[in-house]
Amino acid sequence: MEEAQHAAQAIDFNREASLDAAIVRIMKAKKTLGNTELVNLTIDAVKKHFTPQPADIKARLESLMERDFVKRKEGNVRIWEYVA
Repeated sequence: MEEAQHAAQAIDFNREASLDAAIVRIMKAKKTLGNTELVNLTIDAVKKHFTPQPADIKARLESLMERDFVKRKEGNVRIWEYVA
């Protein structure tokens, strides 16, 4: 029971890291993207390994925003910008 819970936590951690890496790679290449396009590109990037929910991607974007990897465009919250 405890081992299964530990394995589930490890999987969640790895998925979060995969989403973070995919988002940063996409944003580094594109610089500016709309929210819907970013979510779709992120899903495409990791779909061979797992299928993330849009809410999971949103949570990772919030985390990346707190760590100054991405930010919302001034005046338009539907646009994401890469922070170099």
